[in-house]
Amino acid sequence: MTCNDESLVPIQSLNLHGIFRFSSPAEELAVDLLLLIAANEGHALPRQAIEALYNSRQHDLRASISELNYWCQIGVGDPRGGFDWFYPRWPKGSDVDEEGNTIRVVSEGTYQTGMGWLGRDTVTTESPSHPIEEELQQQGWQNWSLDLSSSQESDDFSSWANASTCRDSSSHDRLALFKTADDYASRMSDADLCSYGYYAQLDGISLDTSLPALPGKVREDYTIGQQLVEVSPLVNYDSTSADVATTLKLSARSQLQQCRFRNPNEQTILKPLDEPRALRAIERSFKAKLELDPTIKRIDYSIAFDPLAVSEKAVVGNNLDPSVFDRTMKVVTLDVAPYVRSIVSYDQRLQKERLLRSNLISEGGKPGRKRMRNTRAALSALEGGSRASTRGERYFTADINPHLIMRTGGVGWDTLASQVVAEQSTITSSCASPGSGEGVDVDEGVDANSD
Repeated sequence: MTCNDESLVPIQSLNLHGIFRFSSPAEELAVDLLLLIAANEGHALPRQAIEALYNSRQHDLRASISELNYWCQIGVGDPRGGFDWFYPRWPKGSDVDEEGNTIRVVSEGTYQTGMGWLGRDTVTTESPSHPIEEELQQQGWQNWSLDLSSSQESDDFSSWANASTCRDSSSHDRLALFKTADDYASRMSDADLCSYGYYAQLDGISLDTSLPALPGKVREDYTIGQQLVEVSPLVNYDSTSADVATTLKLSARSQLQQCRFRNPNEQTILKPLDEPRALRAIERSFKAKLELDPTIKRIDYSIAFDPLAVSEKAVVGNNLDPSVFDRTMKVVTLDVAPYVRSIVSYDQRLQKERLLRSNLISEGGKPGRKRMRNTRAALSALEGGSRASTRGERYFTADINPHLIMRTGGVGWDTLASQVVAEQSTITSSCASPGSGEGVDVDEGVDANSD
């Protein structure tokens, strides 16, 4: 079984032989691999284009390879899947260099940045009834849910206002700029009214309430982890509202563009929308989606600590066993979660120390080629203590994910906790050392153990 979201799988109720968790490879390594795969097939591609492809696929290496295979092999246009373009040279033997190596024909620039992102048949040819700017605007929204009229690089309204305002401008000029800005806001507001929800986000789209309810068999085909909401968006086959809204948006930008700047170097602001600028805006949206949300929510705590909330002893009954993880978020965050994280962090540090000792004894400090034994007898022999007092491999017997548990503490929590423990150990050792002049002063006639 393969899944992309582990939270949707009832792991506690499944008897699994093992769980393999894979993370996306680093962008630099993945791009190197894609470039090498393409070079092995005879395609010399630019690195920037492959980076954009990998980001557009949300760091999915398998999807990136599939799309690259399409454009470099199937997209070349030969009947044998991309291998007929290795043209043989004639006469025979003319394709051999001085050292006897066969000289291969390599394609260059077969894949470019943005291939497949936009329909180029309609954005490269000007049409009297449908300008290129309107076509790019509508394709950006239909394909990527991206409003290109307000997402170009440094071309938003604030950039225009900062570039247009000068300290030495007169009151008449500032009033004219204010009127231009007011007209721009009015046109954008009119575009929103005329769009009838065409440029609405997912939480603001119109729903079709005339459709019947889903049958029971159809509902069973959906996943259990997410709640099924029987809502379907209202489909409008008339594109008049979309055309009117797009025209008003572009007209508002054109009005700002006609405003005269005092600085000639600032004429690049609010340039007309073209294909390169649209591709750059789409590429920036891919990078923005890859940025992780640092906010830790209740669902993150539930995914991390739910295995510990289940009782280890299976008791048959009609009641639900209470758990401390079902209490308020404040109690879980401030009391329970730090306690569990400290135990998991200590288990991880202890595992690293044991692995280092095992490699030092068996392999002379080199990385071990064999798996370290984790039985209590083997660990006690490694640490030189009794088997009864030796700590096991893990404190918790439940199948927990240490990465998800440590993630609930935020970035740097493990390092901060280790520093606090080290400081407390130093203070304790200095107070308990004999003959130390520093520490806690105890009167001669008072028992140190008394309150």
